[in-house]
Amino acid sequence: MKKVFAFVLLGIMLLVMTACSSTFTCDFCNKEVTGRKHTSEILGQKVEYCDSCNSDLNELKKLIN
Repeated sequence: MKKVFAFVLLGIMLLVMTACSSTFTCDFCNKEVTGRKHTSEILGQKVEYCDSCNSDLNELKKLIN
């Protein structure tokens, strides 16, 4: 009985974890990424980009300022 309960609990946890992760295509590097999605509006168009491109953009902002 304990094994069945553990198996059911593991199955529910896996379903929750896979449902929470979002896969998207980064508009800057065109890679399919799973993780946090950053969004901005550039010239009136909504863009979505990954953590790697976000850090590159932050470094660029530091150079400009």
